[in-house]
Amino acid sequence: MIASLAALLGTTGPKALALILSATLVAGLVRGFVGFGAGMIFVPIVGSIVGPMPAVGLIWTVDAPVTMAFAAGAMKGSHWRDIGPLLVGALSGLPLGMWLLTGLDPVAVRWATAIFILASVAALASGWRYKAKPGLLLTFLVGFCSGVTTGLVGIGGPFIALFWLGGFNDAVQLKRNLNAYFGATTLTMGPAFVLKGIITVDVLILAVPLLALYLIGVAAGLGGFRHSSDTVYRRAALVMSALAAIMSLPALDAWLR
Repeated sequence: MIASLAALLGTTGPKALALILSATLVAGLVRGFVGFGAGMIFVPIVGSIVGPMPAVGLIWTVDAPVTMAFAAGAMKGSHWRDIGPLLVGALSGLPLGMWLLTGLDPVAVRWATAIFILASVAALASGWRYKAKPGLLLTFLVGFCSGVTTGLVGIGGPFIALFWLGGFNDAVQLKRNLNAYFGATTLTMGPAFVLKGIITVDVLILAVPLLALYLIGVAAGLGGFRHSSDTVYRRAALVMSALAAIMSLPALDAWLR
């Protein structure tokens, strides 16, 4: 792993460094406006330069302070009756997903996951909404599916976002719930990343200068969110979910990875 921006510039050249900085800024912008999707922007681009594992460690490291700050502000107004079962489900499904990784074909699972997400996006874009509030079991199962697919193919956030987009919460409540949920999952995933060697001293050193740029993007995204309507936010969230599914398609591996 490259330990600093200066070393990275000397090893890969200014073009690669420009890509890393651009990806960091855009990822922050998306995170601030939509509330999720930073990793989807950052990991494929930066991973092609420094490797996928360091890229995952970098985006977790630069996003963790933002996530925890957002989560702290969202705790009181969040709907914990919805967040709790989702979180328990996700934590229950994550080990299963990691275990299935050794037995199932991840390429086939990625295709199935992407197709399901795109079908869900199409349904929500058509105006479909829940007719009744989802029950405890369904909420748990959505979280469980998110945890399984996170452990198996690294795709979990869109399931949670789409689940809440199918309800009738406004954009402010939606982002509040997302911030609280991702705050809890960030706390649980950090130690696991350290144990697996995804977060290292080198990653922390490189993350420091990237954090400032990421925060600029987040601030710009937040400014855009405050001046947007519920309709604009929902459309942006659906676009990001669809983009996450498309970028996870195995057919694009040669280009993105």
